[in-house]
Amino acid sequence: MATAYGIHLGNNSGCLAVFANGAASVLANDAGDRVTPAIVALNGVEWEIGLPAKSGQASSKSIIKHNKRLMNNDFSEDDLTYVESTSSCRVQNDDKLVYEFETSETKLYSNPDNIATKIYAKLYTIASHSVQNEGDLKLVLAAPLNWSSASRERLVKCAELAGFDVLQV
Repeated sequence: MATAYGIHLGNNSGCLAVFANGAASVLANDAGDRVTPAIVALNGVEWEIGLPAKSGQASSKSIIKHNKRLMNNDFSEDDLTYVESTSSCRVQNDDKLVYEFETSETKLYSNPDNIATKIYAKLYTIASHSVQNEGDLKLVLAAPLNWSSASRERLVKCAELAGFDVLQV
């Protein structure tokens, strides 16, 4: 039987499960935790994802939290305000939604899709270390029921850019 993965990426954390040999189990990340914080930080010129980003939040001025709130094409002004208040990077919503990460070395710009792709890439690394050379990593994604098809398609694109072969949302 083929191996398949499932991901729930929320506002606070992501969880990766595997279904293989007729049984499902939740995979642990490199710290041994079964959930990975959905936090991304820019430390100098290096991106930190998950626990390293969370544990370094006191020292970094370039952290984004609750990114998933802004992945929905129908996000509200309250969502935008909440993400701005919990993150330490600037959030600009002029023509396009952009995060501005500033460190002593550099200033970088990103968007919710790029941040989600970084988190999916972290989960992809965890998944790829759990199998013995199976080729494409097949994935089922969890998405909120009230999201539009376009919002769901954004999640699929991010997961595929991270390396997964998305079977279903």
